[in-house]
Amino acid sequence: MMIEEWIPRMHQLEEEYYEEFCERTDDQGVSRYQDDLIHDMYSHNFTLIREPLAKDELASFIEREIERRKQGGKDFLMLKFPVAVDHTDIPERYRDGATDIEYYRLPLVVVQRLPEREDLEIIRVSELLLDEAAELDELCEDGESLDFTQRRFQRRSQVYLSDSGPDQYLALLDWEAVGSCDFYSNGTTCTLEDFTVDPEYRRQGIGTSLLKSLALRAYHQGCDLVFLTADTKETAREMYRKLGFEKMTESTELLIKF
Repeated sequence: MMIEEWIPRMHQLEEEYYEEFCERTDDQGVSRYQDDLIHDMYSHNFTLIREPLAKDELASFIEREIERRKQGGKDFLMLKFPVAVDHTDIPERYRDGATDIEYYRLPLVVVQRLPEREDLEIIRVSELLLDEAAELDELCEDGESLDFTQRRFQRRSQVYLSDSGPDQYLALLDWEAVGSCDFYSNGTTCTLEDFTVDPEYRRQGIGTSLLKSLALRAYHQGCDLVFLTADTKETAREMYRKLGFEKMTESTELLIKF
């Protein structure tokens, strides 16, 4: 299958993943996603620009969208673009908020030869493991307040424990949670989201084992495409390249705070 056929499937599954947490409203080439249960979470409250905009059109759209957000009582605007955007097309005063996102495919032949640790247990989060999952989330928080981290986990756990939507899996070492990852599949395509490892246990093969276990699970369930993403500021992308994951495409996100 050609790369051009994989990419639309990746974006389609991403949108399905968003909709497990957010309400979506479509309006003239854009889709607005909103999660009223955690209104200050950027990745649950954003605008997806579906159609390409010229430089002047983008500048005008950003100003209109900022005003719309302000009228709604918000103090930020998150824009997502399904393709990589030239940062020089973004108004200069907003460029620092731009981040490029890389998409990596995990080919089955690569996954099968990844090393794995036999002392790990990979288990789906249930009511019995919520405390361990929450504690790991707090250990891995990246500059966020404890209050936000706890509210974010509480919101996401509502979906993890439901009958549909993404599942969260934990990597357990001696029954201590040392890694986690979301698993979301529509039967043919699978995305691995929010992958993290306890800082104390990084570079010990735990992350590789977790990704291998979940990717094999997806392939065994009938998927022929498994992917994950990393922004270009993350060190994880170097790990993905070394493991042999294939970079497929890029997109751009723009965060504006006001």
